[in-house]
Amino acid sequence: MYLTYLHTPELASPTLDTLYEMLRAQPEPQAHELATALELYARGSASGFAQQTNVDTTNRVMVFDLAALGADLQTFGMMVVLEEVWRRIVANKRRGVRTWLYVDEFHVLFANDYAGAYCQSLFKRVRKYGAAATGITQNIEELLESERARL
Repeated sequence: MYLTYLHTPELASPTLDTLYEMLRAQPEPQAHELATALELYARGSASGFAQQTNVDTTNRVMVFDLAALGADLQTFGMMVVLEEVWRRIVANKRRGVRTWLYVDEFHVLFANDYAGAYCQSLFKRVRKYGAAATGITQNIEELLESERARL
């Protein structure tokens, strides 16, 4: 799937919809099963991440707003954002650039098991990569209810 994109860098990166279409075009029944499993995320009500990003990742300041995501995509959205933040921190270290990370509504991340675990790990690692992380919350009691956040 990536060969076309690797040899033609001016093409936009493939999306989940690209994968869905390629799977549907395959003759194997296993490919059709995978396409059927992906359909909700490529074409259905959970297709919010199936298109090219609308975030300009070349900006010095990036803001991610996950408030509009439905409950079924909240975990996935948080993980996508946290992974992009980590990728950016690593890339900045290679370039000798410090990163400042500010997370508003910090308690929301720790209300989610997956995002809380990732965030705990991220906040422990970032200093080694020349980054400074700050969690901001108006609800300190809710944050302190999370054992993971207290660590």
